[in-house]
Amino acid sequence: KLESTDTSLSANQVVGELQFYANDASTNSTGNKAFIKAYSETSGGNSIGLDLATSNGSSATGLPRLNIAANGDISFYDSAGSSQNLFWDSSTSRLGLGVTNPSNKLHIQGSAITGATSDVNATLYLEQNANNSIQINSGATNNGQIRFGDASSSYRGAITYAHSNDSLSFVSAGQPRLTINADGSSVFSGAVTANGLFEVNSANGIHVSDHTAGRTLIIKPSLTG
Repeated sequence: KLESTDTSLSANQVVGELQFYANDASTNSTGNKAFIKAYSETSGGNSIGLDLATSNGSSATGLPRLNIAANGDISFYDSAGSSQNLFWDSSTSRLGLGVTNPSNKLHIQGSAITGATSDVNATLYLEQNANNSIQINSGATNNGQIRFGDASSSYRGAITYAHSNDSLSFVSAGQPRLTINADGSSVFSGAVTANGLFEVNSANGIHVSDHTAGRTLIIKPSLTG
């Protein structure tokens, strides 16, 4: 048990500390140091936080690695012990990578964009003040896919890239609607329309119209009918 008998703790004052030394000269004044430390976050000692530090040989005082705040916030630090690279916000149940005020359930920030906001309904927010992308790697004969689902099905919609033939497919209502092949050709399922002026339909053929009576071009899929 480590206990402070100080009845007038100040902010950041150590309440209890467990220290570890290597190559120490027995005076605890030299050597590489790691420690676990409880400290008072505020005056009076009503809020106690916890620090964990290690040493990489370049610092004899220990480098911050983990901080658990009194409110449950958790910070993981970078190799230099100077920046909070991973941050858990306990009050909002949000996780930030590269950011200490995550906007969504998972907020990954490469670099901040001043004034940028995210959709409040988004569970994932990717922020980078430069080119930004999501990389999906799959096996040479497998598929890479983004799926859209609901309570009735995990496959209501999808965007699928098939590496076996280098085709890109789009799915809605659980059915393939468009496939773009490796040679650039496209296969549609269902009608294709453009503001009612142009329509491609497997049953009715091709309709081109300017909405003027008698000025519609119809190409049937067969010579009958």
